[in-house]
Amino acid sequence: MNCINIGFFLMGKKGFKSLEFLLEKKDNFNIKYVVCSKDNSIIQDYFKEISDLCAENNIEFIDRVLFDNNKYNNVNLIFAIGWRWIIRKNQDKIIVFHDSLLPKYRGFNPLVTCLIEGDDEVGVTALLANERMDSGNIIGQESVKIKYPLKIEKAIDIVSELYSQLLYKTIIKYFNNELLEIVQNEEESTYSLWRNNEDYKVNWQENSAKIRRFVDAVGFPYNSASAIYNEKEISILEVSEQQDIRIINRVPGKIFEIMDNKPLVVCGEGIIKIEKAVYRNTEDEVKFNLLRVKIL
Repeated sequence: MNCINIGFFLMGKKGFKSLEFLLEKKDNFNIKYVVCSKDNSIIQDYFKEISDLCAENNIEFIDRVLFDNNKYNNVNLIFAIGWRWIIRKNQDKIIVFHDSLLPKYRGFNPLVTCLIEGDDEVGVTALLANERMDSGNIIGQESVKIKYPLKIEKAIDIVSELYSQLLYKTIIKYFNNELLEIVQNEEESTYSLWRNNEDYKVNWQENSAKIRRFVDAVGFPYNSASAIYNEKEISILEVSEQQDIRIINRVPGKIFEIMDNKPLVVCGEGIIKIEKAVYRNTEDEVKFNLLRVKIL
């Protein structure tokens, strides 16, 4: 069996864990380079961890802003894991890893969307790159059933394990000339939009179960759910669902009661207790001492 040369475009914990897992296997492959990018949208982006791992294993590490596609053609396969940009060169060698069971949730933040929607499983797809968003032929998938409540940090750990398993299986299949392509069913395709700061705001019109999933899905390492309390922006870190109350003049976002500094907030359906919140600019704990205030 000939040695296979591999290039990587990696970001985040999933990229780090995949590379770490592969290096532990010490099989007949050679990692020629790793391209990485910083991610200012999350608290811990693993840029340094990936850089350090490459240094420990004598792998060429390249910041995305310094990468020159024309100089790196000496590979058999290229894996893009957690990557956000189109790789213009060597597309016939690129295998993309995506955080969903395609053709479901093509696009951005599919894992976050999956958790908010309350899916009963999370999954990963390996697909061949093409010019259209996440629409290439599928060459492998891994999935696992999940239960709620489930925070995004734990979900990333679960998906990172799936990434590692699928990466290794894909390389072995390539070695053995066993890669099979499955064309995606366009009629079953759905999409997940990109998110910005506006999308961190809690929508109290939703039911309490979805609001809890939302808070858990955008927490660390993301910037956490946000709201306005007493004209100040807060980060909502922890919530719990409570028994619903028969409120005749229901207004989502209004505080019904405060118990030990923990407000019960009226939702479109159900009640949410805010267990922990901090001011977004100072990280000081929020003191909920005003009852007749609507949380926006």
